[in-house]
Amino acid sequence: MQGVCSRFRRLRGKLPHLKDAIAYAYRHSFATDALTSGVGVAQVAELLGHRDATMVHRHYGHLADQIEHMKEAARKATSGCA
Repeated sequence: MQGVCSRFRRLRGKLPHLKDAIAYAYRHSFATDALTSGVGVAQVAELLGHRDATMVHRHYGHLADQIEHMKEAARKATSGCA
């Protein structure tokens, strides 16, 4: 973990436009993208190194509502298509 944080620190030093980039933001984006792309919660938890899916449910549970909302919107948008 320290290696990743050190790398981000060096990048921020070399590239001023990345001054707000932190390792956690990358991790959060990875989890969000995986979940909204349909990867299962258990699989995302495992990829993030968690013992179980509790933490993923706690921090990303709201994404499940977004996925269902978007699926419903897609169904409505294509309901007239043959």
